Amino acid sequence: MVSAQAIVDGARVILEEGCGYIWGAYGQTWTAAKQAAVQADPNGRAQTKLYGAQWIGKRVFDCSGLWYYLMKINGGYCYHGSNTMWKQYCGAKGELKNGRKTDGKELKPGSAVFLYRENDDNRHHVGVYVGNGRVIEAKGTRDGVVETSITRWHEWGEIKGVEYEGGEYVEPTLKRGMSGEDVRRMQELLNRYGWHLEADGKFGAATEQAVKGFQAAMGLKADGICGEQTWAALKAGEEPDEDEDGDWVTIRIKRDAAQALFEALGAQL
Repeated sequence: MVSAQAIVDGARVILEEGCGYIWGAYGQTWTAAKQAAVQADPNGRAQTKLYGAQWIGKRVFDCSGLWYYLMKINGGYCYHGSNTMWKQYCGAKGELKNGRKTDGKELKPGSAVFLYRENDDNRHHVGVYVGNGRVIEAKGTRDGVVETSITRWHEWGEIKGVEYEGGEYVEPTLKRGMSGEDVRRMQELLNRYGWHLEADGKFGAATEQAVKGFQAAMGLKADGICGEQTWAALKAGEEPDEDEDGDWVTIRIKRDAAQALFEALGAQL
């Protein structure tokens, strides 16, 4: 069995690597020779002719090729084709409405999500749900592998051969150079503790400095990497008290941590 977390972690690696999209691909490196061959072919795919050159030297996938690859590298198998995935390779499956399962249960990280065409009963696109309302998908030749919102997807499926445990979201380990929705959320949480970061989803030098300051204030190893312990400390203030006008918030932390946090912020200012 392949763990759902391995699927999620693998998808995140591919996203951070900046991988591209080529129809029919499942992890190969796109080359200038391959691009030239498509350009010279009168029947070559138009999207590859227009946008494929930007992926030269990078690993490339199409939507179901991403799933095929993630299963293969973890010792599993999934058919390379989104419609067949839905019909033959999903155990539990169902509909999504506004990004939520219509059965009222939690959508599990590592699930496949599908776009659906009613006129021909065809699931023409598939992505990987990674939790926290986010999907990693090989979107198209122009965009490559990107992170998007769950709200645009129509259906979900749990892939046979993947072991799903509950629906709890596992926070990713974040470090300098990474980007995406998880980084943006981390920045917003840091700002609740007094930092003044632009919540742009980009883990740069300022964000790294803020993470180190926060870690030092909380008595954690100040390595600038947001892992399990740092996430736990950040999320302790995720639901603050608020006055009726919404102007003030109170975050409860221990007295010694509060003093250290004050000193860290003073150093920043």
